[in-house]
Amino acid sequence: MTQPSTTEQLLNLADRAERGPLTGDEAARLRNSISQLYGLFERYRDRSNEYADRYLKQRERAERAEALLREFVSLANLTHQYPAMGGHDCLGQNLTCAGCALRDKIRAALDEHQEQLAAAHHYLSTGCLHDQHAYCQGKSGQAGPKSPAQCKFCQAPCVCPCHTSGEQEGQT
Repeated sequence: MTQPSTTEQLLNLADRAERGPLTGDEAARLRNSISQLYGLFERYRDRSNEYADRYLKQRERAERAEALLREFVSLANLTHQYPAMGGHDCLGQNLTCAGCALRDKIRAALDEHQEQLAAAHHYLSTGCLHDQHAYCQGKSGQAGPKSPAQCKFCQAPCVCPCHTSGEQEGQT
């Protein structure tokens, strides 16, 4: 398979078509390039959908695990609070137990995980990556309505300076 024509080559063909009919070779090259580019688009779209599906499945799995851990923390709090339910300090000796230690570690890990999620995702819009800042900031995209300058999965803001420059000017 030959490489698709460059953008410049395709624009030259379009300019040529405006001046008069294309030759058979030019028309064939234009059709071939359009087909190849659309094939690349389909391949990237399919790969993107596959990655999004994988991400969503992993996210659901993590959310279920987090819910179970939070349930354990609640149960551990309740169980260790009342001696009749097997509480560890029924003698009032300030004893500790492995269950409480595990509960505290899980609670700390869950809290730390939430903080990391809030700070970890540095989202750069594909629009901004390709110098299409108006697209990123717009409220509609190729697939319909969208949130401007936000990740569609976690709502992390786009880190491109085009979004912060106007805000920074207003703050000074």
